[in-house]
Amino acid sequence: MPRKTTEALNSIWGSGAADVWAAGDSGTLLHYDGKAWSAAFTRSDGALYRVFRSGPRELWATGYGHLRHFDGTTWQSVSVGSPATLTAGWASDATHVWLAGESGTIMRYDGKSWEKASSGTTVQLSAMWGSGASDVYAAGERGTLLHFDGSSWSTVDAGASPLVVLKDIWGSGPRDVWLVGDRGTLLHFDGNKWQPGEYKTQRTLYAVHGSGPADVYVTESSGNVLYFNGKSWTVLPTGSTATLGGIWARAPGDTWLAGSDGVLLHSQSDAK
Repeated sequence: MPRKTTEALNSIWGSGAADVWAAGDSGTLLHYDGKAWSAAFTRSDGALYRVFRSGPRELWATGYGHLRHFDGTTWQSVSVGSPATLTAGWASDATHVWLAGESGTIMRYDGKSWEKASSGTTVQLSAMWGSGASDVYAAGERGTLLHFDGSSWSTVDAGASPLVVLKDIWGSGPRDVWLVGDRGTLLHFDGNKWQPGEYKTQRTLYAVHGSGPADVYVTESSGNVLYFNGKSWTVLPTGSTATLGGIWARAPGDTWLAGSDGVLLHSQSDAK
């Protein structure tokens, strides 16, 4: 696929086959309309780390400096009232938008204003995901995992080593959540308890996403992708040596990857 940038792409997300976004260093923001990629102008020189949505046409991009917001027509910078660099984000809808990042900072937008939440930690938080407004996770350094139950944030013991950085978290629902990080950290929550995933590696696992419990993808530092079919893990070679920090699985067999040097990969073959 022709490259539109040589900047590292840190995140990729889409609402459908003809609406895919990738965000990266130097304010890079790309859009795919089903035919070709084009650059979006965000008036930013800072790195963008996560792109996610809170509504049918409402997007957010986290990174250095101000938060970026897309209203369906234009991108604008938004101040959240915090000096912290907020690199992680997730939303269940337009009135439940969450950001997390530096020094354990967590911010919430209720559709009108931003307010800081008490996280109980000072570590860097690098990933967020939730199944709903009352089931949200934030993960980061020192094996830290936090959970929001609709009222407050609390620490969760997922069994991650305090020596690892948790890079990403995703689930198909509240009883199927995956957590990945460096030193081969791969953990799964079945609704009852967290336990190690049945794949052994010492490589860094950067990102996790899927279209369902039997269609889960994890990127690793070798440039390959780990694939879980609901029963076991297999390695899918990508042919790339890029650091693949972003993954979005639209449907079984239809997966996008984004990474260093502006790499964008798209697979539309059945993964078995």
